[in-house]
Amino acid sequence: AIRYHGLDGREAIEAAIRRVGPANSMTSITTAVAFGSFAFSGNQALRSLAFLGSTAVMIAFIAVMVVMPLLLHYFGSRIRVGKRQGVFEPVGDAVSRFAIWRPGLVGLVAVVAAVVFSTGHVFVDEQHDITAQLPRDSEAANGEELAVDIFGGVAPIYMLLPVPQGETWSDDDALNALDKAERAFGSEIGRDRTISLARVRSSGMSVSALAEAMDEAPNSMRGRFLSDDSSEYLITGTVPYGMNPETALAAADDVVRELADQGIEGAVVTGYPILAAIEIPNIVSDLRNSLIIAIVLGIFVIMLGSRAPLVSLAALLPNLIPVLFIETALWAIGQPMDIAHVIALTIAFGISIDNAVHVINAFLANHRSGMTDRKAMHEAILEVAPALVSATFMFVAGSFGTLFSSLPSVSNLGFLIITTLCVALVANLAFLPALILTLRRIMGRAA
Repeated sequence: AIRYHGLDGREAIEAAIRRVGPANSMTSITTAVAFGSFAFSGNQALRSLAFLGSTAVMIAFIAVMVVMPLLLHYFGSRIRVGKRQGVFEPVGDAVSRFAIWRPGLVGLVAVVAAVVFSTGHVFVDEQHDITAQLPRDSEAANGEELAVDIFGGVAPIYMLLPVPQGETWSDDDALNALDKAERAFGSEIGRDRTISLARVRSSGMSVSALAEAMDEAPNSMRGRFLSDDSSEYLITGTVPYGMNPETALAAADDVVRELADQGIEGAVVTGYPILAAIEIPNIVSDLRNSLIIAIVLGIFVIMLGSRAPLVSLAALLPNLIPVLFIETALWAIGQPMDIAHVIALTIAFGISIDNAVHVINAFLANHRSGMTDRKAMHEAILEVAPALVSATFMFVAGSFGTLFSSLPSVSNLGFLIITTLCVALVANLAFLPALILTLRRIMGRAA
């Protein structure tokens, strides 16, 4: 305002607050909603992240709308005002010419892109590999590789087998059933990777000696083979931490089914691979659903704040496209959707939807001043494009260092945030204006 309209410091601050205040309010709410969506995951750690992230966004809003104007009021007179064009200001004119050149065609491209990229949302796997989170060339990673080579893995996997009804754990029939269960379990994960009381008995120890040894054993040792009430056997096995979850589930189902066919009922397989195969996909699925909820709620907040339902609805596709693009890219390169991936997408969405808010806010302000749709959109893009490009550039620069992290999860997080922000910038500066103009022309409405 100072540079282009010649206002003094106080007038410029007031004009800036009136111009960007509504947009900043909406962007803070939509970003807080994105962080708040983690609360729907059902995970306590992610609920804490939801609270902390939403709180930080609100504090940042107060800082921008209250603290910064005060600082400008007291120190703004020292800022030198020149007429030099900003580095990113030419971007606005180029983007505007493309977006409003043929809005119907550009809008159709956006729809096709959303449909094509939605394939990844349907087909991408949901998985979490703990070994993939270890630092590259770390001792832990090397130790796991060595353990896999020598022992076949060190991740614990267990089978719980009830002692047959009417028998005690030391009866021959009960131990014979345990031996069958261990053999079936070993056939799935490796015979030399399991141990139970049946294996101890097969080493030559008599049943009476085994019973005496179990009576004298401390609880910590006894618990490796029997439950506290001696009603269940425990068979312990080991597999690689990186075992494919589907393979782990299939092995568990096969061994339980085989034992049932032999008349041995009640066997349960559990352990890290089974929990990873069941719980991790559930968490990732909940997070992905939370992300979709955040997108819908974000658009709803924009709709309420702008009181322009049609214009706000146009923001749905441009903010879905970055998410769908990343999911499709992961599916195309054979990478599963991990917890860190969804968190990165959600955070990036919370930032990128701000772009849509600023475009919509500037367009509606220009339209209310009497401009035609095309003129209002052209001026809006000229106004917001340099700021959005520079903001995205700063976010990318701030995240660039994460790409060199030795932790794969951190480098992946940074890469996904950078990619999502770049795709979102293109979508909100090219697709969003075209969709707004196209929908308003089709519906013949002013809102």
